[in-house]
Amino acid sequence: MLLAAESGGRVRVMEPPDSVAPGTLVRGVGPEVPTVRYDAFASVTLVVGRVVGPEGPDAVRIDVGGREVRARAALPVGENVVVRLDRDDATEAEVVGFGPELPLRAAKETPPGTKVR
Repeated sequence: MLLAAESGGRVRVMEPPDSVAPGTLVRGVGPEVPTVRYDAFASVTLVVGRVVGPEGPDAVRIDVGGREVRARAALPVGENVVVRLDRDDATEAEVVGFGPELPLRAAKETPPGTKVR
């Protein structure tokens, strides 16, 4: 699957961490999980978020475009990542990735809040 975000008339492809080999399954997904239909995938809110600081010992605050959400992760400030929101006004988010400290990254120039598809 290829995920991308459009911002300012440019499409930017999301990038896995350098240490993740092609074909690696995303955390929480296994070979026994059925293929997701596009309409179900499209109903999930994925956006670019920028880590703005720690939130306690095991979480970070992430800017998702004019507001902040909390995510359980250990990530450096300034990192652009892809997050999943349960709903548009969610206060908690899940960082999409390949395991702890292996987030799906977005290019630095992609603004927080940009939708990912």
